[in-house]
Amino acid sequence: MIGARITGSLDMSHARFDRPLIVESCYFDEPIKLVGARLAWLSLHDCVMPEVSGYYLRVEGDLDLGGSSMVGLDLFGAQVAGRLVLDGARLGSAGDRFALNAPEAVVGGGMYCNGGFVAEGGVNLYGASIGATLEFSGARLESPGRHALRAPGLKVGADLILDQGFAGVGSIDLFAAEIEGQVWLSGARLSSGSARWGLSAPLLKVRGGVYCRGGFGCDGGVNLFGAQIGSTLELEGATLTNPGGLALRAPRLSVASDVTLSRGFAATGGIDLTDAVIRGALDLEQAHLSDATIALVGAQVGTLRGEPSDAPPAWALDGLTYESLDPHPSVTRALRWLRSGAGAYHPQPYEQLARYYRGLGHDEQARTVHLAKQRHRRQGLRLAARWWGHIQDAGLGYGYRPGRALLWLIALVAALSGYFAAFPPHVVAVSAPRFQPVIYALDLLVPVLGLGQKSAYVPIGAGEWVAWAGTLAGWVLGTTILAAATRAIARN
Repeated sequence: MIGARITGSLDMSHARFDRPLIVESCYFDEPIKLVGARLAWLSLHDCVMPEVSGYYLRVEGDLDLGGSSMVGLDLFGAQVAGRLVLDGARLGSAGDRFALNAPEAVVGGGMYCNGGFVAEGGVNLYGASIGATLEFSGARLESPGRHALRAPGLKVGADLILDQGFAGVGSIDLFAAEIEGQVWLSGARLSSGSARWGLSAPLLKVRGGVYCRGGFGCDGGVNLFGAQIGSTLELEGATLTNPGGLALRAPRLSVASDVTLSRGFAATGGIDLTDAVIRGALDLEQAHLSDATIALVGAQVGTLRGEPSDAPPAWALDGLTYESLDPHPSVTRALRWLRSGAGAYHPQPYEQLARYYRGLGHDEQARTVHLAKQRHRRQGLRLAARWWGHIQDAGLGYGYRPGRALLWLIALVAALSGYFAAFPPHVVAVSAPRFQPVIYALDLLVPVLGLGQKSAYVPIGAGEWVAWAGTLAGWVLGTTILAAATRAIARN
């Protein structure tokens, strides 16, 4: 039937048709009822209908509603053995109902909502199963403040495609969805309205990759808590906006390859990758993060790659582990990164960085990192401990600058020997050796040597205080050297 106008009600509830039913370019004055019907094939192409009720509809072939307009389409629990085609269709909703309501629907083939498909009232695919591809290329789903696409538990046998100008006004909910192919969001624009997330997909499982490139924008943030991605998560050039909240929430995210927040990626709001596992690279090259904070607490990353175009105000790095840094940073730049926005002292980021340098054979850089760790730690100590820390730092650089011990010893010997050469001590031994200012200074600084000068000569006047100061300096230097040696033995 083509081009007809049907003025009465079309009620095929629980009917059975063994042959294809094809209706094209027709106008229906009353709703179409297909509740519980069993059809071989149904085409309502380019039709205008108030509403279609297909609760538990069964179609052995394709269900084609492409190009049609209707107030609502209810396919709750429907089963379509072939394809579900809605290309170019325009769906509205009455009240709070979804424009397309198809929870628990089962489609054996693909579901196609391309070519200007519009759902004013959103799409409900809660618990639905699509055997092949689910496509919303260039579609527009509108449900401000609610779900533009509600699809928790959705199963898709191939790709999920929401790209080429896809627009979602309202939240896209893919909680615990399972996608056997790829997820394509390149060029999509999502706006959460008053909803919490623009894209909410915690516990999402994707066998392939998730691609949000080509100007992808999300107003309201992206939630990938606990998501598992079998290939790459690409956000090159994407813009995520959630002021005062998280632009990207992805604790416990697992990605088998790379995560690319690079080449024009911009975030307003936090980026939370706590306990994430990224087996490839986390790429931050040319990312714009001036309005973002980044949490990598407990994360495992194969390679940290690139640098943001502008530094984020804060990094949280405690527990972060990585195998390599690309490009290889100077120790000064790497330490600046560790201390960027740092608050409380955490030793692990320093140990991780030192381990990285040591693994490359750069022991000097590793010692510099350890020294920076001790200096950071010192800031949180009590006053007496801080003073002792300053002494260890000035003396031997906490044991990481052992060459300073010789310099201090030479300086002290020079000072003491110079003083006592000008103001010799008083001889007290009958058979005292000839006074040697340098030997006398060494005997004061290192009393365990027992060079005979200290016991044969006693300083007088101000020389007593100088001798006491030299002895005390020798003990402090010796204690510092012992502490450094103990720390070196512990490291090895």
